Amino acid sequence: MSLTPQQSKWYFALAVLYAIAVIVDVTLIPNGYEWRWVNFGVDQVKMAAIFALVALMWPRRWVHVSLVVVWVAVALFTFPRSL
Repeated sequence: MSLTPQQSKWYFALAVLYAIAVIVDVTLIPNGYEWRWVNFGVDQVKMAAIFALVALMWPRRWVHVSLVVVWVAVALFTFPRSL
């Protein structure tokens, strides 16, 4: 699969975004009840970066719709709730 220069820029930007989100998640954000919203947000950023990479690889409408449905479902199931 040969990439256009525009696609290469997007792949690189999304890979860097994912790497930064993982580094921030592992090194800066502690686990715990007080940090549940930050952890949720970082997890959503990581999932969005991965899904965007998948959407770039397979530019078909059904792939995009499936990714959005999965993203919303996972977000609803992992949404932070108060105790």
